[in-house]
Amino acid sequence: GLLHWEHEQYIGPGRGWGIRAGQLYAPSYFGPARYLDDDRRFFMARPVAAAGGAQWVGNNDIGLGVNGIFWKNPLYLSVAVMDGKANRQYPDFASFFDGEFLYLGEIGYERDVDGPNETALRLTVSHLDVHDGEGPGKGPGQSVMISGDKVFNGRWGLAGRWSRSFERLSADYRGLFSLGAMWLDPLGRSHDLVGLGIFAGEPSDADRGLETGFELFYVLRLTQTVSLMPDVQYWHRNDQDGPGARTWVLGLRADFAF
Repeated sequence: GLLHWEHEQYIGPGRGWGIRAGQLYAPSYFGPARYLDDDRRFFMARPVAAAGGAQWVGNNDIGLGVNGIFWKNPLYLSVAVMDGKANRQYPDFASFFDGEFLYLGEIGYERDVDGPNETALRLTVSHLDVHDGEGPGKGPGQSVMISGDKVFNGRWGLAGRWSRSFERLSADYRGLFSLGAMWLDPLGRSHDLVGLGIFAGEPSDADRGLETGFELFYVLRLTQTVSLMPDVQYWHRNDQDGPGARTWVLGLRADFAF
């Protein structure tokens, strides 16, 4: 799903610009929150592992486009225009020329990136100009997202994200908040990891009530290349008409690095 060209140009200390062009995956570059973006390494539950309240995530997030980035540390600005209804399996030139695009903009603050006291805060807005039916759930729409993360002395981490869709409601949630807290060296084991995440979301389906839950996982590093990750989730939802949900989910992942 990815095939693009990338270039960066530095124009002074802590200043520069960059450009990407080709088949892009928007969540890689817009609205990231460390620990809330990779269900192979961190949380498994989708409300915690993805920005499910933005209508373009998971539906219209891959396509041909161009992304420009401008930075003067610690601030940056990123904007993009992408095909809004591409086939997500390959570069789709036919749909690109239909002229229905996803427009993205983000302004952010970042300090000590990848360091022991990393701090980041981002505001992301989008407009999806796609017409595939009548009604607010099928036409153009907008979304807004606030995301960020903070690491404390390399021992503790915190990441959060709030996203909201307007008009178009094709995502899982019309509004979603998620928060993840991380213990980066549990019991002095610097290669292990403990995570606790919580979420609350308003589903796009009007027949479903507020959905909440939590997730707890442990990454147990057995060797330099092998890890086991036991995981437990709890989901709760009350519906006006229907059984709702009160569900426990147990999981066990294994990671082999080579």
